[in-house]
Amino acid sequence: MTEQQKLALSDLTYKILERIAIKLDCNQRPEYTVLRETWREYGLPGKPTDTQADALLSGNERLAAAELRQYVE
Repeated sequence: MTEQQKLALSDLTYKILERIAIKLDCNQRPEYTVLRETWREYGLPGKPTDTQADALLSGNERLAAAELRQYVE
């Protein structure tokens, strides 16, 4: 993975986690609904897998980055 790809992955991960957190703070909607909306907003294909959903909803940046890596390479 190049430095540019690493930066893109870090940026994407941070933005998605931040967006999910903001949406969850502002609304009383189910976590998975917020996750799917955010997933589509960032143009990611299909639906998040259970593993991706767990990683993103955990708020753990390392886990989330590992699951998003395939979309940056």
